[in-house]
Amino acid sequence: MPSVAIVGFSEKTFKYVKSSKADEIWTLNYAYLLHTEIPRIDRLFEIHKRDWYLRKEVKKSMEYERWLAQPHTFPIYMEENELTDLVPSGVRYPFEEIG
Repeated sequence: MPSVAIVGFSEKTFKYVKSSKADEIWTLNYAYLLHTEIPRIDRLFEIHKRDWYLRKEVKKSMEYERWLAQPHTFPIYMEENELTDLVPSGVRYPFEEIG
């Protein structure tokens, strides 16, 4: 079974991903904008509604929107009703399989 490093927003634990030997690196939301030294992204999870993750209080929301609009080599898991051509790498999050 492949190993996975899950990268979130914590400054305390982020340092560990830099030396991780995990087979895959998963992250969420716009954590990569805060942790620009993530070695790579193999899967990204954005399960929020568009109006939440692009709200004005999030200083990097416009940068995040531009980044989501680019094609990526990894899937961006989203709610089905949030999948649009605005996120070309978006795929439906498999809620039923997860339970």
